[in-house]
Amino acid sequence: MMFKKVKEYFSGKKVLLIGLGLQGGGAGTARFLRKAGADLTITDLKSENDLAASIKKISESGIKFVLGRHRKEDFARADIIVKNPGVPQESPFIFYARNLGKPVWSDTQIFFNLIPREKIIGITGTKGKSTTCRLLQHFLKRRFDARLIGLPGSSALEDLMKRGNKLPDYFIYELSSFSLENLKTSPKYALVTNLFPDHLNRYSSFGEYLKAKENIFIHQQKGDVLWLNKRDPISLAEAKKAGKRSKIIFFIPGQKPILTGSIQAKLISPASLEASRKVAQFFGISPRDTNKMINSFSPEEGRLQYIGKINGIYVINDTTATNPGSALFGIRQVLKCFGLAKNRLILIAGGDDKNLDYHDFSRYVSGLKKIIFLPGTATDKIIDAAKEFSSSNYFPASGMPEAAAFAFEAAKKGDVILFSPAAASFNLFKNEFDRGRSFVNAVRTGKKRLL
Repeated sequence: MMFKKVKEYFSGKKVLLIGLGLQGGGAGTARFLRKAGADLTITDLKSENDLAASIKKISESGIKFVLGRHRKEDFARADIIVKNPGVPQESPFIFYARNLGKPVWSDTQIFFNLIPREKIIGITGTKGKSTTCRLLQHFLKRRFDARLIGLPGSSALEDLMKRGNKLPDYFIYELSSFSLENLKTSPKYALVTNLFPDHLNRYSSFGEYLKAKENIFIHQQKGDVLWLNKRDPISLAEAKKAGKRSKIIFFIPGQKPILTGSIQAKLISPASLEASRKVAQFFGISPRDTNKMINSFSPEEGRLQYIGKINGIYVINDTTATNPGSALFGIRQVLKCFGLAKNRLILIAGGDDKNLDYHDFSRYVSGLKKIIFLPGTATDKIIDAAKEFSSSNYFPASGMPEAAAFAFEAAKKGDVILFSPAAASFNLFKNEFDRGRSFVNAVRTGKKRLL
């Protein structure tokens, strides 16, 4: 039945996918559209050379590419425009298409059009959404077939195709602000981990960023459920906008993160842990059961990922902290977990700016033992803001190997080396995960020298 519905949407239609992207999600959407019978054209401002890895992932025949530019005639010819989340709403070509009366859909909206809302548990937030999604799936699998979708570098639509006509009990859908933009449908079950400024190189203000996030609950219907963090003041303010449609359930995070007992350990924030437990409890998984299951939880790459203890020094990779709020969050979690003072932590940070304010970040990290900076426009802003605090613990590094070497030189037994960049990665790396792997490789190289 689902495939029949997909064919009705796309078979024989001229579909223009704007934005192939570098991380793989666009390629997955392209494969879905072609299998659905669309006459597909892909357009991207990046060159064929830049997109070579993504193009290689698309083996379906009959796809036309317009790369290195967008052409108005492609938008005029199309029956449907599908917008990659990386393409901003303010694109003049999106405006042009809408002025022509063309439907402009995101892959998220297509997914919501195809799947009953009661099967979707949507999770968003500025920090912690991926961990919360994975924890919730881990807890729900005790009783349900719960499918995790929407993770960075994946396509929810392609994941849907792989399921065939048999749908799981629930889809746990990680929803970024980009994927929530212009969404006209909210999931029956929605959760917000926390909210603070991010992506202000994309949004004109923090209010515009929040407006995108609000789509996870703003279209909820009577009887739908919304989970919110009672310790997060912005989430509490947002609760007023949910109106009387949503049943609001608050979760209250504890004060201290935990270090999982799995083979590849990670720090789990109290917010992610309590949020996932609260939702699991709603679906009939007891707190006693979730307590038993936590030690078998498999960690994620680059999210407060505990690399190990090297010569008595704790090493943690938090490469996905791409804004100052996330980095401060991670620093505080690490200090609480290990019971350390600020002057026992060596931070590696820096990278590209997203038009964010680094004043509070600079003030806080001025009390750390040492901050080693990777090059970038965000680094320049952090150091400029730090002049007010007369900090002498800032050291520049030419790249990741030198940064890791400097960190080990400064660290003593019982200290923590934390990689939490507080910035974007694209000036030096393909993406934040490539950056995190570079850190891990540099640490392993340094370990060999130390042992």
